[in-house]
Amino acid sequence: MCIRNLLLSKKCCQKNGNKKGMIRMEFNIKSAGQYSNVLSVMISRFQFGGNDVAEGLVKKTETSLLSRIVTGTDTLKFEDEVEEIKPERKISQIDPMVRIKILEDLVTEKNKIDYEINKKKSTLNIKSPITGETINVDLAKKENALYKNALMDNGYKELLDVNDSERKVIKNKELKIDDQKIVAEYPVIIKTESKVDSGVINEKYAELYNKTQEESNLIDSALSGAFFHFDCKFPTYYSEEKIIAMYIK
Repeated sequence: MCIRNLLLSKKCCQKNGNKKGMIRMEFNIKSAGQYSNVLSVMISRFQFGGNDVAEGLVKKTETSLLSRIVTGTDTLKFEDEVEEIKPERKISQIDPMVRIKILEDLVTEKNKIDYEINKKKSTLNIKSPITGETINVDLAKKENALYKNALMDNGYKELLDVNDSERKVIKNKELKIDDQKIVAEYPVIIKTESKVDSGVINEKYAELYNKTQEESNLIDSALSGAFFHFDCKFPTYYSEEKIIAMYIK
């Protein structure tokens, strides 16, 4: 998915004075994070390792020694044929020195955009609906996750799942009557009763749900409304081919 379609500002323009080949984008923090994710994927694609340990790092040739075919006649002779075996993956066909340059630039670009994201985020604060304190958005996200996971999902929800129940089982008891042993059956009622005040827990859950939802909306609004400009070196969408074309003319 193209991040440009996700930008709230819908701005994507070439600006005078930009470095050659750079595209000046107006990001908000959320869309900048999506560009960072695109770069992460591209880094993983252009990295070396796995099958690439040999593939594309060496020149592989196959020589068919046709000249050794004995035909029994001087009029029918063959010459040896040499064929270069190229890797199947297009990325592996790139000269490794060009590919390492692409990887260097991708890593540098990701580091730059992550720095700008963190710099912008450090200026964003919200008033927590949970505590009433003014806190940074990063702390607000941690606070929100803490209350949702520890208290709502693994606290209140678990208590609300406790129900009353009753079941009957049959047990045996050995009796001795008039020197005769007999086995008598009798029913046993097993009853479980919840010790949880579900009314109180329901109220607590509803109250915290509303507060965490409000906090999530505040965080989302802060991240979506904080804009900054960034000179993009790479496409803001997944495109191995376009990146390769930038380096191989």
